[in-house]
Amino acid sequence: MLNDIKSGAINCIIVKDFSRIGRNYIEVGNYLEKIFPFLGVRVVSVNDNFDSENQAFQSDMLMNSLANIVNEYYARDISKKVTQTKKTMQKKGELASGILPYGYKKCKTDSRKLEADSECADIVRKIFSWRAGGKGCGQIAKYLNELALPSPGQYRYMNGCSAFKRSQNTKWKSKHIAGILTNPVYLGHMVQGKTRSSYFEQNGKLRFLPKEDWIIVKNTHQALITQEQFDTASEMARISSQRHSEQIAVHADIPYIENPLRKKIYCGQCGRLLTRRSRVRNGIRDYCYFCNSPAVKVNASCTNTHIHEIPFMEAVMKSAGQQMRLTGAWQNQWIRQKADMGFKDDSSSSLSEKQELEEKISYLKKRKQELYTDMKDGRLSFNDFGAKRKSLTDEQSKYEEILNKILDDKKMETGVIDFVDKYRKDVLEIKDDYLPIDILDCLIEKIIIVSPERIEITYSFSDSVSKDYTAIHAPDGAGGLLPDKVRDKVR
Repeated sequence: MLNDIKSGAINCIIVKDFSRIGRNYIEVGNYLEKIFPFLGVRVVSVNDNFDSENQAFQSDMLMNSLANIVNEYYARDISKKVTQTKKTMQKKGELASGILPYGYKKCKTDSRKLEADSECADIVRKIFSWRAGGKGCGQIAKYLNELALPSPGQYRYMNGCSAFKRSQNTKWKSKHIAGILTNPVYLGHMVQGKTRSSYFEQNGKLRFLPKEDWIIVKNTHQALITQEQFDTASEMARISSQRHSEQIAVHADIPYIENPLRKKIYCGQCGRLLTRRSRVRNGIRDYCYFCNSPAVKVNASCTNTHIHEIPFMEAVMKSAGQQMRLTGAWQNQWIRQKADMGFKDDSSSSLSEKQELEEKISYLKKRKQELYTDMKDGRLSFNDFGAKRKSLTDEQSKYEEILNKILDDKKMETGVIDFVDKYRKDVLEIKDDYLPIDILDCLIEKIIIVSPERIEITYSFSDSVSKDYTAIHAPDGAGGLLPDKVRDKVR
């Protein structure tokens, strides 16, 4: 909503009371006292009998501030009471969460208890059995996907326990298997309090608590596995984690180089952000990008195509360098089309015309004031006053339209010239043949990899410059020449 307010789409906010704007009295006061008045937004609070159009926030600041303080205190008090109530339920072994562990469902006779879900309890048992047989988490997840068995998120969505549509196409992942293998809930123990989030702590950010802080109540429901199976899986998980840490330590001296463009590279088939992975070969860290959709989504339409970073970045740098060297051509083309459309290049002439129009508009405004005085003194009838005022208003509107067009043209010309000068300066300061990665990050908005042989690059300046070209080249909105240039295709 704040974006709509800043853009001017919303100019009035009506709330029940100040607590609907926010619970933090300092933030609410800042919005009511500074931000909303600056943006020209009217605020109406029904229960507080407040309307910013009729009264300023400062006019009754003490009462409004006290109301916001009470609202914040009330919210904190309720939050503490709800948290304490949930903890009491958890310590009693009662279910206090809306998310059920995979393999269980709510008991029909007591909704605060768990009972085995016959549809997926056997799958949990098989997972522990496969793991004890030496299969890895990734192997188990792959096998379950091959059997077309619904993942935990997909199963919850199918049974109406989750409203997130993104869960309906999720596949089994190794982290799902690892989570099941390390969860004591399958021993018949109620395990809760793994995470904590509160608006009044770290801005509501979700935190994962250590195992010693979990609330575990033993023997509250039916166990799906034995203690021996759980201990075996836990020991294998410990060994696997230790082996992974040792492997990372081997190449710890080879630094990991971050690429700021990695969050701008998308799959051209499904639109998903590509994953960047590194591997060390012959003492050198190699990077590649690939789409992970086939591994995590059911019926993914795209192929899991890998593209190595070195040849990919060479193509991107070459394309970006060529694009920046076109700035002179853009400026020349802009000037030619500006002349073809009849725009004047003489700055002194434009300034003189602007001053002349402003003087005419000022005269017409003054003349309308004189008409009102003449009518008030009886020198002009009401009907004549209305007709002459309308004539003067129409003439003023015509001059204002011409003046606004001159100002818009000047703004457009300044924008294009500033753009050309900025990027020409950047090009001249580059010492190597390739653009530095920090300039690429500012220059490129999005990269779409259709295939290893075809890459599409959209530059960050495309919107602003293409609008200027469209305004000159195609006033009717048919489109300009620049968008084809700034959306570069590399093959």
